[in-house]
Parts: sequence; structure tokens; C-alpha cells
Amino acid sequence: MLVCSNCNSPLGWATEYCPFCGKPRPVAVVEAQPPSPVPETGAVAAVQSRRPPSPAPEGAASRREDPALTPEPVAVRQPEGSSKPAAETPLTSPRPSLFSWFLKLFNLGRSLTPAPFRPFHDQFPDGSRGPEMVWLPPGSFLMGSPEGGDRAYPDEKPQHEVQIPGFFAIGRFVVTFKEYDRFCVATKRKQPSDMHWGRGRRPAINVSWDDAMAYCAWLAAQTGRTYRLPTEAEWEYACRAGTQTSWSFGEDQNALSKHAWFEGNSGGKTQPVGAKRPSPWGLRDMHGNVWEWVQDHWHPDYQSAPADGRAWEDTTGEGRVLRGGSWINGSRNVRSAYRIHDDRGGRSRNFGFRLVRGP
Repeated sequence: MLVCSNCNSPLGWATEYCPFCGKPRPVAVVEAQPPSPVPETGAVAAVQSRRPPSPAPEGAASRREDPALTPEPVAVRQPEGSSKPAAETPLTSPRPSLFSWFLKLFNLGRSLTPAPFRPFHDQFPDGSRGPEMVWLPPGSFLMGSPEGGDRAYPDEKPQHEVQIPGFFAIGRFVVTFKEYDRFCVATKRKQPSDMHWGRGRRPAINVSWDDAMAYCAWLAAQTGRTYRLPTEAEWEYACRAGTQTSWSFGEDQNALSKHAWFEGNSGGKTQPVGAKRPSPWGLRDMHGNVWEWVQDHWHPDYQSAPADGRAWEDTTGEGRVLRGGSWINGSRNVRSAYRIHDDRGGRSRNFGFRLVRGP
């Protein structure tokens, strides 16, 4: 049988994470012991149960066998006048109970459900790792800013409830130059300028909405997974991380420098990703550093905006939306609700993007 090596819970099959304790690499194999030989007396042999007792995992409390699950000994009689031993009557195992089937289905469902907030990587064909992603659970939130807020702009209203219907994964970081340059080399595209600030772990900048979409299509082809830009609703849901405050860490503007690169601390340029404190959901640089392209067309307010988390795309939209603020913006313009737009082909020294991956 298979048991979790961390919590000793029984498992129906090998899984990447234990569905009970959530720890990785949980599988331990407990080998069955061979049955003890059955002594024969005269013509009658007692055939004991062929179910060997399973030894308890190391450190687990001993368990008493349930007599209801132990078959009774079956007598096998040797035919008269025959020197050959009689064939043993086969024993059938107890039929699996409804509870055991329910447990199997429960374990299957748990193993197929993504573990929320747990980082992971998809792999390239050569075995190298793709961008780091984080699963986010479904839920609902209030998108935009309430009436009367002194920091809000008209295009952030009306505030409305949005339901995110299912799991999705979002990049833990914005796409970096190291990741984007690999795409450029593979597709023979011109690498965007880094403004002489450095590449590597710095955000990829001077990329348009079309550039970001091309990267998503290339990454999907390399990994066999669905990659795309986040919808505007998904982006704000991820940024807020269960909060309704101006920033994901609260309302204290003086604490912004601990969580974001903005005009007050950036030194007039982008900074390597992941240097500031994470959001409550473990995401980095959701406030500041670079603006992030999302899927949606621009609309001047949220009248008639979708309430189901999908992208708001139509022929009347002007350009595409960017969220999050950047290294050049003040504290008001790196809030969770703040939004701007630009032409889909626009490139700038403070434009970047973040990925989303479907289940």
C-alpha cells in the first residue's frame, strides 16, 4: 500500500502532493509480508486468511485488526483413497466498501485540484524551467474604487462585484529580460532596449501589447500549456489579494517604499524583480516597477463591465489597458485600482507584462 511519508495517511496512488497534509513527495511504499505456512493435520488443513497484515508505518500507533474483515478458516478435505493433496478452495477478498470508493474519489479530486498560492514552473522541451507561476483560487471581490474616495479617479468607478469562477495561475514576477531574451533569440526578434540599466532579472521593458501576446503564444507552444495576458479583473483580483485598501498592504502611504519601486525610491529606473516585500498572496512588484499590459480594451469607466472575470473586449475600446504603476509614478498612481491605457503597439521604458496560465 502507499502511505504519506509525512503524515502516514493512506493514499490510493502516487501523487505529487499529499491531499491531507499538502507536503511534497509524500509517497512511501509499505511492503506486504508473506503469509505464514499453515500446518496440516491428517487429511484436514486449515487455510488461514491470505490477507497478510500490513505493518504500521514507522512512528504510527499500532492498530487492532478488525475481525469483521478477516475471513474465517476454510477446511479442505482430502478425497478418500487418494494420495494427492486436495486442491485448496479459493478465497475471495472482501468487496470494497462504499467508504473506500468514496475515499478514492476524494483523493482523486484533491490531487487534481491546484494547491493555491504554491509556486510552480512549467518545463521547456530541454528540461529547463519556465517562468515561476502561482495558483490563485476562485473567489469574488469589489473591483474599482468606492464613491467619495479622495485618491480615486472617475475611470475607477463604479465599484462593482466581480466573480472569478475558477483557478488560474499568475506570474509571481513580471517577465524579466532573461526570460524575454530567450524568446527573442529563439524567434530571431530584435531584443528591446534596456536603457543601459541592465538585463537579467530586471523587468523586460520597451515591449508592446503585441510583443507580449507573441511571447505568450511562443511560451504556450514550448510548454504545451495555455499562456496569455491576465484580464483586467484577474489582475486586480491578484493585486488586491483579498484586500479592499488602496494598496495590498493597507492604507499607510509611508509603508509603500517597503513594497514597491516608485518615484520616491527607484532612482529613476527599473529595479530587479522580487526585491520588495511580497503581497499577501506571495506575488512581487504588483505595485510599481513597470506598468503591466492586460488583455482588455480600454473603457473610460466600469459601466456595463463584465462581472465574471472575463476580458472586456469590443470594437469600441480605445487601445489596451495597463495596470500597476511604475518606477516613475507617485504613490497615488501605483494603487490597486489605478489604470491607464495605450495603443497596442506602444512601447515605453516603463511598460512590461505579467503572465497568466490556465488550468
